[in-house]
Amino acid sequence: MRFRNLLGELSGERIVVLSTHIVSDVEATATRIALIARGRLVGYDTPEAMLRAVEGRVWEWVIPSAELPAARARFLIGNTARRGDGVHARVVADAAPGPTARSVAPGLEDAYLDAIARVAATPAPA
Repeated sequence: MRFRNLLGELSGERIVVLSTHIVSDVEATATRIALIARGRLVGYDTPEAMLRAVEGRVWEWVIPSAELPAARARFLIGNTARRGDGVHARVVADAAPGPTARSVAPGLEDAYLDAIARVAATPAPA
């Protein structure tokens, strides 16, 4: 918490570059986000713009544990949580991954996974 507050104070006076994989730190402090993959800048925008890019494409889907490996092979799955009724999976997809999937608000992790997956699907320049 103190670290986040310090970043907030410093950012008003200067540019602060923070390299992290901790999405909650990014959500709490970033006003602009640069995504780097394969040593290239693949995205640079505000958190709000990145969230809009996946709006309407994030789903929560409850599936049996035994079906999770097949679902991972077919869909871009971020967080999963095992609960009494099955595995709650966050899926980024253009359409609902299954009949019981429900649309949910996107988070920055969803936007990150989508952006990185798009880069991975694009051949690297020669």
